[in-house]
Amino acid sequence: MEQKDERAATTDTSAGAESAAMNSWAGTLEGGHQWPRAKSQAKPKETIRQHTPRNSGKSLSEIVSRLNRSLKGWRACFDQGRRYVYEDLDKMVRRRPRQILLKRRGKRGKPNGLINRKRPNAYFDKLGLWRLTGAPE
Repeated sequence: MEQKDERAATTDTSAGAESAAMNSWAGTLEGGHQWPRAKSQAKPKETIRQHTPRNSGKSLSEIVSRLNRSLKGWRACFDQGRRYVYEDLDKMVRRRPRQILLKRRGKRGKPNGLINRKRPNAYFDKLGLWRLTGAPE
């Protein structure tokens, strides 16, 4: 009797894992490319917010290493998607450290053109911040 219950539990677990993987994708585009559903895209945004609080006393290199770990894991799950899906996340990943830098300088608000020129994407590439869209252009 116990063996039967174990097999049933194993079957349910594998079926649950399959359905969870299938539910992560919203749909399929032409050419077999897929994009993650909205709930799956919201999760990394929340993780990015948690790793980049504006009042954090951590060094930027430590923040970048924590972000990289999360970004690589998320991208590994959703590696078959289109590039434009990841561009919004890439923008957010760079905006949050810029906000931290602004806060440390005593400024408020969203990053504007000046901070974007002082800390361009190449600055974050040198820090080792990983891009979801692939290699820097």
